[in-house]
Amino acid sequence: MTRRLLIFVASALLAGMAGAAAARDNVSFSISIGTPAYVQVPSQVYYAPPPPVYYVPAPVHYSAPVVHIAAPPMYLAAPRYIERQPRGRHWNKHPKRDHGWRR
Repeated sequence: MTRRLLIFVASALLAGMAGAAAARDNVSFSISIGTPAYVQVPSQVYYAPPPPVYYVPAPVHYSAPVVHIAAPPMYLAAPRYIERQPRGRHWNKHPKRDHGWRR
């Protein structure tokens, strides 16, 4: 009889916890046994400042500039005359006339 009562009470507790867990998503359950807590070891004590650390930068390598060898410039004389555009230009067509240039 006692065993049946114990099983009934345990199942009722589990059902109650399941209902509470369904209602909230942050329900936690834990069992603790009397174990001693972790004791943190104290850190070392320094009576003098630590030795200085000197930073030595890595050597910097600069590559030589690339030399481009080109032909010497050529200077020529200007032309004697500049040719004019031909008179008939199709892009200046008059909107009401049929010919392709403006008079």
